[in-house]
Amino acid sequence: DGVTLVERGPQVLPMSSPNASRAAERVLVRQRIGIATGTTAVGGDNGTLHFDHGGSTRADLVIWAAERAPQPWLATSGLETDERGFVVTDAGLRSVSHPAVFASGSAGRIREGGNADRRTRPARRDATALLRGIAAALKGDVTTLHRPTRPVATFVDPSDGRALVLGKNIAVHSTAALYLKGRRDRELIQRLRTA
Repeated sequence: DGVTLVERGPQVLPMSSPNASRAAERVLVRQRIGIATGTTAVGGDNGTLHFDHGGSTRADLVIWAAERAPQPWLATSGLETDERGFVVTDAGLRSVSHPAVFASGSAGRIREGGNADRRTRPARRDATALLRGIAAALKGDVTTLHRPTRPVATFVDPSDGRALVLGKNIAVHSTAALYLKGRRDRELIQRLRTA
């Protein structure tokens, strides 16, 4: 019996830096979790999971974690979209082609400085920004903008008594990171309770 992580990209955590990916792979190997990159599960039957390269493996349980994707109808809506189909917005979450339309969360991609840039924001902050933008637009104010921030680092708890801190130039696996993750999680829960 064992656990295998299957990733269609060339590395674990394909959206992260190679350094962060290697750190995550080291933790998985220590925990005896198998890694299969560069392949995709295409189906299964009778407890067998089949891959696009023709191989297969026994699988008692399959958990599929899908990436965020825009709704297909957005590409034909007339709104300007990027190459993946996300609505391109300004920093105020307004469509750059149709300013009366707002796009938030996984529907939109913010364009700043002439480049479309996917920003990660908690849904609650997105909702607040969206309401603020709509209220400002109804008053004719086109200067009130949501300023998204990119998280400095991502904390991951692999349940081994330590945590991974992954960032652009950061890849740390330590007990101190687990302490920091716990403190951040408690602060977030407290903020959500008082919101």
